[in-house]
Amino acid sequence: MAVPLLSVHLRSLGISHSTIGILNSLYAGLQLFSSPIIGSWSDIRGHRFVLQLSLLLSSILYFVLGAVTAVPVITITRIGLGLCKHTQTLCRTLLTDVACSTNQLEVQSRLVSYGGVGFMVGPIIGGHLAELENGFHYVCCAVTLFFWINFAIVYFFLHNTQHEHKENNTILERHTEETSDVKINTRIWNKKKEDIQETLPQARSRTNFPSSDIFQALTHLWNVNWSVYWDVFTLKFLLGFAQAVHYQNFSLILKEEYGISPSGIGYTISFQGLVGAATGFLTGWMGRFYKKDNDHVLRMLHGFAVLALSFVFLSLAPNLTFFLICLIPLSASSSLLRIVTSEVTLQRTESDQRGSLIGSGQSMSSVARLIAPLCSGLAYDMFGSYGISLLRMAVPAAAVALCTILCLHQRKEKLS
Repeated sequence: MAVPLLSVHLRSLGISHSTIGILNSLYAGLQLFSSPIIGSWSDIRGHRFVLQLSLLLSSILYFVLGAVTAVPVITITRIGLGLCKHTQTLCRTLLTDVACSTNQLEVQSRLVSYGGVGFMVGPIIGGHLAELENGFHYVCCAVTLFFWINFAIVYFFLHNTQHEHKENNTILERHTEETSDVKINTRIWNKKKEDIQETLPQARSRTNFPSSDIFQALTHLWNVNWSVYWDVFTLKFLLGFAQAVHYQNFSLILKEEYGISPSGIGYTISFQGLVGAATGFLTGWMGRFYKKDNDHVLRMLHGFAVLALSFVFLSLAPNLTFFLICLIPLSASSSLLRIVTSEVTLQRTESDQRGSLIGSGQSMSSVARLIAPLCSGLAYDMFGSYGISLLRMAVPAAAVALCTILCLHQRKEKLS
């Protein structure tokens, strides 16, 4: 609700585009840095408790973000959110504790689906609230309310299973000590104690935070065999960079270039999400046209070509209607490229290394999202919307050039 409108709100306070980019990059960097710390602490203190604390602190910080207009306070608030707002990851982690092991995939899929609905509905609600006087304040108040509702759900309906393991372990140790004095054979109790202790590292291994944190990202990237994966990871980085530049300035362009209302911005963002979701369902059908493209290189070439052309047409759009029409191929190609690059990674990877390589690919996207806001903010301040247009077009154009080289190299190998 608040994130799509944050850049517009900051601009209304007179903050420059480069400063907005620095704030967004700072937030992303702090998220990467703090994720392993919060993850390790949640393994020790309990996922339920840390999630509750994260929800509570995030609600307070969002309320402050909507109530103040001083740039230093806004900066401190964004720093606080970057350090403690790990609610989505903590929710996924807590689900692994409370859900049955046989239903893990189904539960996680439902969580992703509900999250997708939220990403489509949230911008619409936030857009309508933002049209009121001091609208961003009401948006942040609504976000605060939702955090409190989530806090209540976690408090009343979820249980911390890891602490149950620890309590069982403590009881077992006490019982073992008491029975040792009367010479009862403790081997049975020790065996039960070992069984319970064995469940703890398994639970922790399931609750490791994803490779979006900076340390695991660097480790993944260091261990990658770049001679095999350099091309697909480079394309993944370029895709993530282009998407980050686009969404970083999307609301600002609609507001400053076309004068669209906040509710219109919300509907437009939701429309992009709907197109992307529909494209995901059509990926299998589109694969029928690429039966000979076993390496997916041709699909990536066409996808990046459509993405580059979409950015060109967006930059030349004479009116809002044409601009919105151009969003259809842009969202469709972005969704298709995310799927195809993941398929290429899995295709080249052994079954026992897929998790690590997927994590490395996610790390490339994380690095792109970290750099893009700063670059786009500087480009906007120096060259205006034309700077953003050139940056958006240059990145997929470089990807098209790389895919063309890969296609030519592939043909040479087939002919030789």
